[in-house]
Amino acid sequence: MAIIDSVIESGAAQPIAATTSMHDLLVTDVPIQGPPLEVIAIRELVGSLRPLSAPGLVRIEHLAPTGRDDGIERPPVEAVPLFWRFVRETFGVSAVGPI
Repeated sequence: MAIIDSVIESGAAQPIAATTSMHDLLVTDVPIQGPPLEVIAIRELVGSLRPLSAPGLVRIEHLAPTGRDDGIERPPVEAVPLFWRFVRETFGVSAVGPI
């Protein structure tokens, strides 16, 4: 929820779109292209489609159409800044306001 709140508060909600896979949050850029999509996935331990290495962590992944995926696990307090780093590096979108 902190990531969603930061997107709404940041003023950057227009150039990105999100959905869920029941448990994971999936983010892509707008306009949404046809498949395969470039996606950032935010995963947590409970019910995630991809297991985490340890309880109490959040995993943020860049899922690239080329298969050159990248991901990192960190404590939840680091999830929002890490999410924005991935969004900036993947889609070139930065928060307009404070995060």
